[in-house]
Amino acid sequence: MKFITDSMLGHLTRWLRLIGHDVRYLKNCDDLELIEEAKKENRTLLTSDLDLYKRTKKEGIGSLFIEEKETAKMLAKVVARYNLSLDVNPAKSRCPKCGESLDPISKERIKNKIPPSTLKFHDHFWICLNEKCRKIYWYGSHWKKINKVLNRAKEIEIGLETNA
Repeated sequence: MKFITDSMLGHLTRWLRLIGHDVRYLKNCDDLELIEEAKKENRTLLTSDLDLYKRTKKEGIGSLFIEEKETAKMLAKVVARYNLSLDVNPAKSRCPKCGESLDPISKERIKNKIPPSTLKFHDHFWICLNEKCRKIYWYGSHWKKINKVLNRAKEIEIGLETNA
């Protein structure tokens, strides 16, 4: 599934990329540009702009109105609507920052790019394939927060499915 998000959904963009989805984030575009890009690239538009959402519906463009403010609720709404998984798989995850694919990388190749304590306590690393980004990821202490949000989203999603 390919998405495009408006300027108000940068946080959701990063989370959808983390769970493996191709999400293009256009933060400095007007409504017409967003619509044209969604059409051209056959992407589903996610927006918190009600007028933009209504316009996409009139034009037959796939879209979803995101009125939720809590990250877990936003994620739950998207995954429930499009039957997506809420699991993180580094082989499928994308760079939350730029959206490019990630590749495993050895400790040896990144030892001068991350703190020594990280090298000492972690064994698995991934690097963004975008030459301009090249951000490095690992299962650090932040994974507790990530899992908490994903588990909350799963609970909400179950509730959404039950009420459907």
